[in-house]
Amino acid sequence: MDSKLFQKVVSQHCLGSIWSRRDRDENKELVLSIRATITQFNAVCNCVVSTIVKNKDLKTHQRARIMERWIHIAHECRALKNFSALGAVVSALQSCAVFWLKSSRARVPKKAVLLLEELAHIFADRNNSLAAKELVAKGTGQVLVPYLGAFLTDLVMLDTALRDCGGNLG
Repeated sequence: MDSKLFQKVVSQHCLGSIWSRRDRDENKELVLSIRATITQFNAVCNCVVSTIVKNKDLKTHQRARIMERWIHIAHECRALKNFSALGAVVSALQSCAVFWLKSSRARVPKKAVLLLEELAHIFADRNNSLAAKELVAKGTGQVLVPYLGAFLTDLVMLDTALRDCGGNLG
């Protein structure tokens, strides 16, 4: 699904921050491909979080097993070069809802925790997902789905900076 959505992205729709202006009716039809990608990312995040926290009858060790399983799924997304799904799963596993499950997180095997830390480094905010972008750049000639959020963030920053300088990307 991520691959099909990404193939439909119109590059010009990434410019000018049009996609982020949700409150403007005139922009709704302009950026359906970008919004569909964002909606898919959010749906994956919500799926991960809900499988971990929604069922109140789950025991601590059961939640830990679910977390571990999602970490392995994230690793598989990395192997498949689906950075969009990888980012969504990692984001969900680092969400507040999951973070507060301290006793469950403590029961996740150390090996899985280290793997999650390695995968999370790909999307580290301190370098604006530089590692994810480098991995995409290295993937030339291979099938992959980039994490569009990293590129959209860069484009928003550029658009803001250029607007301050009298230019505009969009």
